[in-house]
Amino acid sequence: MKRGFNPPCATPKAALILLCIFLSSAVLVEAKPSKVDVSTVPYLDLPKYMGRWYIISHVPNRAEKGKVGTSDSYEKRADGRIDVIFSYRKKSLTAPEKHEKAVARVVNPGTHAQWRVKQSWLSTEDYAVLELDPEYRWSVVAASGGKLVWVLSRTPSLDDKDYSEAMQRLTQRGIDPGKMEKVPQTMEQK
Repeated sequence: MKRGFNPPCATPKAALILLCIFLSSAVLVEAKPSKVDVSTVPYLDLPKYMGRWYIISHVPNRAEKGKVGTSDSYEKRADGRIDVIFSYRKKSLTAPEKHEKAVARVVNPGTHAQWRVKQSWLSTEDYAVLELDPEYRWSVVAASGGKLVWVLSRTPSLDDKDYSEAMQRLTQRGIDPGKMEKVPQTMEQK
């Protein structure tokens, strides 16, 4: 008896296996998460945005682990760059306040809402203002293509209505608000 080449799907069992592989890969492609919208606000009044912003909530990350009472302060420099001062307390709101400094530059001069923050000679990060209250009372910013997100407020607390609105806007952008974690804040303002 002469044996010839049998293609892999020549048997019903092999054809069924190939069909299952095809269907499961189609489901995996279909189940892929939708792209996150990290487009910035159309325009950011840079002088108005300067000053202290308290971090109300964030996607937890290694750099902020164990830090409470966190805030970012922005100050425009004469050379056009922005001094960024990250303030925090370690594990307790009664711990001494510490500071880390970075320098940012605006990378989109049309909107002023996209920055590049240099934290050290080895570390830089994109910074995008995604949402902004018309009165500049709160904002939502992101880095790493939306993997890192922060809700900021001019005061150490944000009322429930404004916080809900920020969470709703995250959802509309394809960012899961369930990943956000509130940051304990002190009521002391400087």
